Amino acid sequence: MRLYNSATGSLKLYGITKDPQTKELIMITQLAEQGNLRCVLSSHFNNIFWNKKLAFVCNIVYDLKSLHNLGYFHKDFHSGNILRGVTTYISDFGLSGSSSNEQKSDDKICGVLPYIAPEVLNG
Repeated sequence: MRLYNSATGSLKLYGITKDPQTKELIMITQLAEQGNLRCVLSSHFNNIFWNKKLAFVCNIVYDLKSLHNLGYFHKDFHSGNILRGVTTYISDFGLSGSSSNEQKSDDKICGVLPYIAPEVLNG
């Protein structure tokens, strides 16, 4: 199994384990040397040329479109879930699901607070 980047390949998956306390599954993958996109842009924004930033966006859009073409939505898409190695990789598919599933109407809000749309928080 691999974290997929349709333009350049994928991160290698070395194994899966379970946290003994929380019982959550943990994937052990190839290191994304630069960390996540939020950290890269926060630390080096002025040192990255705009053509490189646009290349990040194009690569991410291409991969997101590929995910949608497979019939899935990410449902937790933000810069902290985009990894930077040699290229960009979309990660953290914990909330992802089929596009054919109906939106649950249990009023439960999931996601990372700074990335939740205000209209969702307002009901």
